[in-house]
Amino acid sequence: MTQATHPVMPAATTRTAAMVSALPSASRHGDPPSPPSHRSRGTSSALPAAGPSIACAHRTQSTPRAPTADETARKHRLKQRLQADLARLLLWHPFTASLALHLEIVPVRDSRVGTAATDGRYIYFDVAFAETLGDDGRAFVLAHEVWHCVLDHGHRRAGRAVGPWALAIDSEVNAVLVRDGLPLPEGAVFFRDMDGASAEQIYAWLVDQAPAAPPPGLRSFDVHEPTLAAPGTGDWVEDPDFRPGGPPGQTLRRAWKERAAAAERTARERGVMPAGLAQVLQQVLAAPAVPWQQVLRDFVRRSGSGGTWSYARVARRHLWRGAWLPGRHGQALELMVALDTSGSTAQAQASFVDEIAAIAREHARVDLSVVECDAAVHRVTHLTEGDVEAWRQTVRRDGLRGGGGTDFRPVFELLARPQHPAQALVFFTDGMGIAPEHPPQLPVLWVLAGRADEPPVTWGATVWMAPDVSA
Repeated sequence: MTQATHPVMPAATTRTAAMVSALPSASRHGDPPSPPSHRSRGTSSALPAAGPSIACAHRTQSTPRAPTADETARKHRLKQRLQADLARLLLWHPFTASLALHLEIVPVRDSRVGTAATDGRYIYFDVAFAETLGDDGRAFVLAHEVWHCVLDHGHRRAGRAVGPWALAIDSEVNAVLVRDGLPLPEGAVFFRDMDGASAEQIYAWLVDQAPAAPPPGLRSFDVHEPTLAAPGTGDWVEDPDFRPGGPPGQTLRRAWKERAAAAERTARERGVMPAGLAQVLQQVLAAPAVPWQQVLRDFVRRSGSGGTWSYARVARRHLWRGAWLPGRHGQALELMVALDTSGSTAQAQASFVDEIAAIAREHARVDLSVVECDAAVHRVTHLTEGDVEAWRQTVRRDGLRGGGGTDFRPVFELLARPQHPAQALVFFTDGMGIAPEHPPQLPVLWVLAGRADEPPVTWGATVWMAPDVSA
């Protein structure tokens, strides 16, 4: 985040009064909704967040000062309170608290923090902000920062607007904390209609809402992407203990995934795994073997350019039956995804399914036609972003259909039919089978698992899954 402090956190609601602003205040749950916006200090704007106002740009910067002796003493007292808060978390929420032990808690008095922040290595807690919170509020912030690390939010923004992205990741984290049984303080962002959705999906949902002034009563609890920003105005304090390390690199991101996996194993062995966190961790730990955001970048541009309904882009899926219905436009990812379910891919099929779930998680809107095929097409399942996880669980329980020989041609024959339109094809396979001689008139990506040295044809793009995914 480029702002010196995190903006005031507004609520956001759907046009149909389905979005919930904050917990645990029961009186808020039935309140009429207000669409989202994102405000910087002293300014307000519709989503996405705008930059600083012209008036602010002409203000004279302050000369930074260090914390006073009194503020330093308050930092020491806060350190003791936060250690006691962590001890209570270990007693009542041991899974989240065990992950918090990997972060060093650093009290600061710093205008660049203002609230709390994490860089994946430390949790910075501003003393003036902490003094506005009770024991439960401080414990909530500690747990909140931990799950920003576990959910890899320091890496996932990918150029999205800061304002709605901040709302999206806070709602994703707070949904996890609700599952872990932590009470959310008044003003915490939690969109009940998007409970269980990824931050990418929540972001797209927020951007679709009509802009309006945010309702009162919500507050900011942390800064995202903390930086050593230039001095601002007023009494500007810079604490030498505030030394953020920048966005997490691959080593730190991998370490957090390993920490979550180790905590999950320990909790299951002891029989204390929180039931509400099991699905969350399953998604976190199912690391994609393919960097889908990078690989599908060109496909995304070709596969859909909208998320609202409009007759300017007709829903081609319904044309074959004579229905002229509005289509989506925006950032929808429209793909046919073929799964080679032949006997030779048996060991890789679970990974194929995980990769499809990863595609859905990393893109806000998806429209997938999933084809199960060996030498013939056995089943076609149409999925949108809200269907993928349930489908994944069903397939893990019941299995995929197939088990015979391999012939890729039936999939391409299916692709040519008007009932199954797509703007790109992703084919998961070990590469051993009969393929068409000529390519279709759309992009094709071969995703190879196992010992395949080359794709079955010379056309189309090719990526290889991780070496430990064997067929």
